[in-house]
Amino acid sequence: IHWAFYPLLGTSVEAWHWLVMSLHWGAIVFLVATGLKLFPKRVTPIAWSGLLLAVFPGITRQFVAFTTAPHYVSMFFFSFSLWAMVSAIQMGNSGGWKIRLLWSLSWLAALFQVFIIEYFALMEAARLLVMLGMGSHGEAGRTIRQRVAWALTRWAPYGLLLGFFLIFKFMLLPNWALAGGTVTKHQISL
Repeated sequence: IHWAFYPLLGTSVEAWHWLVMSLHWGAIVFLVATGLKLFPKRVTPIAWSGLLLAVFPGITRQFVAFTTAPHYVSMFFFSFSLWAMVSAIQMGNSGGWKIRLLWSLSWLAALFQVFIIEYFALMEAARLLVMLGMGSHGEAGRTIRQRVAWALTRWAPYGLLLGFFLIFKFMLLPNWALAGGTVTKHQISL
């Protein structure tokens, strides 16, 4: 993230602050839009949730925007990916190329968010819960087994991304660091 934005923003505190706040608010917009797609009759609670996320005083890391930029970029990519996924599912089979575009953007954003910083990586597992909840979308008469199969089929690309990330993070990356003569930041052992 720093490699991508430093040539554009340099050492400008204001520019990094605007980037982080824009990403933060953009992520909230996509989370609210996703919530409204999932629960269209719950406008007021979803709007309040978005407002509270936007102004919550517990998010106190904006003063170090340069160092926390990867967190906000990852959060933005996750919320965009979730919105694109829900939008694609709700379009059903009537969207044609739009559905393929939304799925592709969702997978790409999920890939970026997992590899930028690992803080939101396990949210890919929570995505499965959203899909399980949407399992009856389009066909109200599905059994539990059919809903689970439907959700797992659509979650499989995200599960593969998560699995690839876990293998990279806990197997490949530590071995590369040790081979290079450095100590790994996260030494994991079971």
